[in-house]
Amino acid sequence: MPLTSEAPAAPGRYALPADSKAGKRLLYGAATHWLALCCAVIGSYVGLAVSPAVLLKLGFVRTAALMYRLYWPVCHQFAYRSWFLFGAHFYYAADEFKLLTGIDPYTAAGRLASKSFVGDAVLGYKLALCERDIAIYGGMLLASLA
Repeated sequence: MPLTSEAPAAPGRYALPADSKAGKRLLYGAATHWLALCCAVIGSYVGLAVSPAVLLKLGFVRTAALMYRLYWPVCHQFAYRSWFLFGAHFYYAADEFKLLTGIDPYTAAGRLASKSFVGDAVLGYKLALCERDIAIYGGMLLASLA
């Protein structure tokens, strides 16, 4: 039996007000399209992680810095564990990264410097999420589309 505003609510249940047709439609839409909503959220999360590298390539340094800052709390963003766009290689191993940048990824100070390193025109520009996070969330997105 559907819950309506005319029927009294069961003890401990919330009765919807009479004028909540929009709320009911919103809930019904979310319940029937939950997978599309999840795909949109995950796709946006992964897709926006690419945007700082593209923005740096286009010269929008401040906007790219803001995007990196937004992802800072949710990922370590070590440059030697991240993918790069628009550079010589797509990935730099820790030893190669140390050789090319002079940043030692095996020290605490080097790890912090590696996190702050966003790239340059030669090496390319780092994505805002590390390889592992992109693989995890990208895999979730691909699996949900299958």
